[in-house]
Amino acid sequence: LVFMSRQVSATYYSQDRVPAHSSYTSSYNYHAYLMIFMNTLGQGLETSTFPGESIFSIALAIFGLILFALLIGNMQTYLQSLTIRLEEMRVKRRDSEQWMHHRLLPPDLRGRVRKYDQYKWLETRGVDEESLVQSLPKDLRRDIKRHLCLALVKR
Repeated sequence: LVFMSRQVSATYYSQDRVPAHSSYTSSYNYHAYLMIFMNTLGQGLETSTFPGESIFSIALAIFGLILFALLIGNMQTYLQSLTIRLEEMRVKRRDSEQWMHHRLLPPDLRGRVRKYDQYKWLETRGVDEESLVQSLPKDLRRDIKRHLCLALVKR
């Protein structure tokens, strides 16, 4: 990479592409210009010497990186919440297995309990709907229950 940078730098100076603007003489701006030049290397495109275009392309790249970081952060949060709920379900399942073993339940009852746990997980994905609804005000709870049970009442 250092060799490539020196080679591009040599090409940069040898072709007299050094911009005439004094703002490009600083080290930071030179490297920004070099970065843009390296991004267009091999495409046959000429690197712009206009400061506005360079600033726009750098701002656009930074904006894209920020959006990408936000996307990765949101995905990480989602996966962590899903993992936490899965772990809680495993603990509940293990506790129910230990309880059934301790109480010496017959295999058919154990199967029904496991089937119920599976059904409950598939329906709620680990969200405790009862506590969620109970934390709401009474009028809102009533409206939610009416909405959820309206089809059943109409039948």
